Amino acid sequence: MRPADSVRFSALFSAVAFDYDGAPARLCWFYDVSKLKQAEQNAMDSEAAARQLREAVETFSDSIILFDKSERVVFTNDQYHTLFPKFPPKNEIIGCTHEHLLRLTLEAGRVDDPSAKSDPEAWLAQTLEDRRSGHAMDGERTHTDGRTMLFRYSSASDGGQIIAYTDVTERKQQEEALRRSEAEFRSVFETNAAGMALLDMQGRYCKVNKRFCEIVGYDEHELLERTWRDITLTEDVARVEDLDRQIAEGGQANFIMERRLIHKNGSTIWTSLDSSQLSDENGDPHKIFSFVQDITELKEAEKRLQDSERALRDRQLFLETVLDHMPVHTSIRDLDGRFLAVNAQYEALFGLKRDQLIGKHYDEVLPPEYAAVAKERDKLVLESRKPIKTERSMLSEEGEQTFISTIFPIFDSSEQMIAIGGANFDITDRKRADERLRSREAYLTEILDSSPIAVSIANADGIFKYANVQAQELAMRDLEDIKRTHASDVYADPEERKAITRALQQDGEVKNQEIQFLRPDGSIRWALASMKTAHQDDETEHIAWFVDINERKRDENRFRALLESAPDSMVIVNAEGMIKQINRQTESLFGYKSVELIGREVERLIPKSYRAQHPAHLRDYFTNASVRPMGSGLELFGVKKDGIEFPIEISLSPIDTEEGMLVSAAIRDISDRRERERALQVAKVQAETALNELHRTQGQLVQSEKLASLGQLTAGIAHEIKNPLNFVNNFSETSVELLAELSEVLTPLQSKMDADTKDDIVDLIEPLSGDLEKIHHHGTRADGIVKSMLQHARGGDMDWADTDVNGLVDEALNLAYHGERARDKSFLCETSSDFDDAAGTALVVPQEITRVLVNLFTNAFYAVKQRAKDAKAAGEDYAARVEATTKDLGDRIEFGVRDNGTGMSDSVKAKLFDPFFTTKPANEGTGLGLSLSFDVVTQQNGGHISVDSEPGSYTEFVIELPRKAAGAGSV
Repeated sequence: MRPADSVRFSALFSAVAFDYDGAPARLCWFYDVSKLKQAEQNAMDSEAAARQLREAVETFSDSIILFDKSERVVFTNDQYHTLFPKFPPKNEIIGCTHEHLLRLTLEAGRVDDPSAKSDPEAWLAQTLEDRRSGHAMDGERTHTDGRTMLFRYSSASDGGQIIAYTDVTERKQQEEALRRSEAEFRSVFETNAAGMALLDMQGRYCKVNKRFCEIVGYDEHELLERTWRDITLTEDVARVEDLDRQIAEGGQANFIMERRLIHKNGSTIWTSLDSSQLSDENGDPHKIFSFVQDITELKEAEKRLQDSERALRDRQLFLETVLDHMPVHTSIRDLDGRFLAVNAQYEALFGLKRDQLIGKHYDEVLPPEYAAVAKERDKLVLESRKPIKTERSMLSEEGEQTFISTIFPIFDSSEQMIAIGGANFDITDRKRADERLRSREAYLTEILDSSPIAVSIANADGIFKYANVQAQELAMRDLEDIKRTHASDVYADPEERKAITRALQQDGEVKNQEIQFLRPDGSIRWALASMKTAHQDDETEHIAWFVDINERKRDENRFRALLESAPDSMVIVNAEGMIKQINRQTESLFGYKSVELIGREVERLIPKSYRAQHPAHLRDYFTNASVRPMGSGLELFGVKKDGIEFPIEISLSPIDTEEGMLVSAAIRDISDRRERERALQVAKVQAETALNELHRTQGQLVQSEKLASLGQLTAGIAHEIKNPLNFVNNFSETSVELLAELSEVLTPLQSKMDADTKDDIVDLIEPLSGDLEKIHHHGTRADGIVKSMLQHARGGDMDWADTDVNGLVDEALNLAYHGERARDKSFLCETSSDFDDAAGTALVVPQEITRVLVNLFTNAFYAVKQRAKDAKAAGEDYAARVEATTKDLGDRIEFGVRDNGTGMSDSVKAKLFDPFFTTKPANEGTGLGLSLSFDVVTQQNGGHISVDSEPGSYTEFVIELPRKAAGAGSV
């Protein structure tokens, strides 16, 4: 500007935006290039204009071919030969006739018209006739190679013809892509952070998004009943309408402007409006699409900026200083590469002052390697007339620095390029931060790979971008294979994926959805999936977490199969009394289909007279849930769908599930049983008659059991002990005799021995003699035990005898222990005795009392052996112990047998002495041992037997006998 003489001149203009005191500001430069422009104007002549016209045609994106009036080629541009590479080259095509080129097209097979294939000559004649008509023709043609082109035939002023071809293959592909992205656009429309609205040509709102409603305070229904004029400030309505008219007259398809809107609450809102006209298939405008940004705060900031504009002008020097301290290395060069302007950052970059750079060519001032790069990039900008952006590194005093370098053309108002600008942004810190970010990403990847949960990330098109190790194992694919896999390929059920896709589109997330994975080998894996939609760098991603529940689903299937295989009707109910699941037997028993029962109250299976009380019973059961029969002692009835009532028996079992406790009811129709019970009543008399016969048979069976039990026991012990015991006794006696003979042999020789040798011989012979005597003593004692067992097995004469009480108990303990060891060589147990020395003797039948004690000790050893097995399975420490006791009670004596075995419950103790009752397996006991012992103690000896026990802890039997039974001597 030259305010003194107001003369217009050409200038090079540059501007930099920055933030000053929290407000946006702009700094501008102007360079006078008037003389340069005048020289260019004077140099322009007609020859240059023609050359420029030809060059312009060469740069057209359309393919151009020009025929003279004799239908011969006089000109083609380069784009024509790029589009039709099989035609004659540019230097040979000049002079070719139109007909010749059409024949080449036919020979190349590029004509898709059926008539050209059926009758080429007729097609050729018709085509030439159409093009000679002199009328402009437009059309679209798809070649056999798949390319789609638009063509236009028009007449030239000299009688020739101009044909222009436009390759629209890529545009067609883009249109197809646009149609595919229509759904994505609808999603973006609804979720966009900017207000969006679609209006008809009369200004009525057709569609608005949520953000636009938030900006103006109206809901969507209210806006669809209004036009843009209804919510626009009156002062801006005329301005917008005037702009609409200008656009309509000038054919402009879009505009950007600021407009004030009236909020529903009456306040004024400044908005930035970016509107575009949408055309119908005929090219006529029929809709207006607008982006609306709330810039109220920005306008307020602009107002503050305007208020401070005077102060900013007064601080011009300060702003220049700010520019020089901006972290951008800025320079401007003319088209020949000479510096027009630089800032302080650029000076510091190369260590040169401003006056050393301005007016100098970069070859003169920059290092050769940087000058060559600058020259190459300026050349690219001059040729393309577009900005280019590159990343480059250079060494400085601070080390290696990395820059984003942007080289951009500068145009005047007539679109003439007048200079080239460059801006270098130092991204060294960002590069280092990127490196740290990559390191962090590697760390996060390691964390995800160590997670027990499978994690994957897919883009909006369903292509996987990432999967951790667990996801790879779940899908049986490596990471590269997964990245080549579409989400639809891993779902076993396509409908399942569609449902999940809909949920993600509607809600943005999916929680705890059971899905089936299809693996490459054809196997199916169940997983519990949660998914969430996320937005990263304007890209939509789907993040998914998977937990492998294949085992759980397998268990569920087993449970369903088990439920269906149950012979009884099975009904599973929750705490609210709602039926959750039934089996086929339930449908058959009650006459309902599963859909008629599942989700309904269980009371519909109960007769009406019982329904009122049932909810209370159900609550009581859930409070104290256990496996038990329902309504013990009561008659229960069910009701079929047809109303028929029938007697039933119900067993209840609690089931712990993820959704809480459920109760499983096994229901059995006992109508047949009731009939059988009535029949049993008739047979009762016959059973009672047979019972007497059974009692007589029982006596014989008892005696047989005695003989069989004792015979088996003594046979085992005799087999295991008798023979080796004989060897022990015999060899111990022989060894004593040999030792005596050895002493006699050594006596004469002792006079020749020294004192130490004599002492050594004495020290060896005397202990050895003592040990042999002990061996012989205990062997004799063991032999006595074996003889007692044999006598016990044979039964003897069953005479009453005055018997040593402590010896009797000790003998029975050893007899039972060795018998158990004979049956199970791995059995070990600690035995102990606490005998009362005052116990003395008692008049008993020794064989009978021995049988009683052996039976009690045998049962004790069985109990501790069972508990040892349980402890070993549970990994617990356990030492088996059995203790025998005697006690003097005056005219009575007491025997005690105590073990720390499995113990027994009260119900078992109540039936312990019943004939044939046993807790042992069928092949290990008959249930007669304790019954016979009870008879011997109470009936034969007039004594008493009792038992005390605690499950899992101990069992103790106590026998009291008179020193002389009332019937002693009568046997």
